Amino acid sequence: MKKKAFSLVEISIIILVIGIIISVAVKSSSMIQETKLANAQNITQKSPIAQMSNVLLWHETSSKESFISNIAPGNPVEKWLVNKYFANYKINLSQPTESLKPQYVAQGINKIPSLKFSNSCLTHQTGENIILDGKRYTIYMVFQTNSNSLQSLLHINSSSGGTAIYMTILNNILYFTNRQVVSISGGQDYSFNIAQNVNYLFRAIKNNDQISIWLNNKNPIINQPVNASSFTITSLSAEVGALGCTGRFFDGLISELIIFNKALNENDRKLVDQYLGRKYDISFK
Repeated sequence: MKKKAFSLVEISIIILVIGIIISVAVKSSSMIQETKLANAQNITQKSPIAQMSNVLLWHETSSKESFISNIAPGNPVEKWLVNKYFANYKINLSQPTESLKPQYVAQGINKIPSLKFSNSCLTHQTGENIILDGKRYTIYMVFQTNSNSLQSLLHINSSSGGTAIYMTILNNILYFTNRQVVSISGGQDYSFNIAQNVNYLFRAIKNNDQISIWLNNKNPIINQPVNASSFTITSLSAEVGALGCTGRFFDGLISELIIFNKALNENDRKLVDQYLGRKYDISFK
């Protein structure tokens, strides 16, 4: 039997149905994204960090208040605003040079906004210093790397020269360096194997002469002995995404950075862990 060809009317109906299906799928995806972002914003607003003391810096990407204005996907980011309500310092991370600005990604880590770094960097500007006690601190970072080349995630340093804390990646290994003396070398390195395109939750707590470091479900470094002396310089600034904004550029996503000027106790640590784990669907095992 000879097959009947589709008529123009039938073809038009098929095209219309396909168009409706695509439109519904797009709207559904958009609604899911909006719901996910609203949920992340709600989790952030109710974060236990708001009730904690010694929050030195808190930068995150889900809130409208994190940037100067509503920002579109792919747009360059000039300033990553500190959470002004809960952080001790009202100092923002910024980048005035257009070619060095990171990009805003709407669906980043856990499908909520992130900053994409690639030949880009954010930093405190000249003269903007934080006071970080080298004896006691806590650092959290949520990130994903897309490269195994030498790259700098976080560099806390002195404007007069020298490093206090340094997070780097090389050959699929994450290194965390704690220095007892702010300098261009020395200190103690701690390392974890790391994979590309994987979401990570990092935490380091230094409490006088001991340090503990975690990275997702990797074997944690617990209560390792360190020199009890504090940094010789405590007036410091932070660089995110590069070393000196001139090299060792980080290639990947960063969604949150929290620094406490104290060693979190067990209760506060669990509260922050739960907040970040729920928000990014990452947990320490």
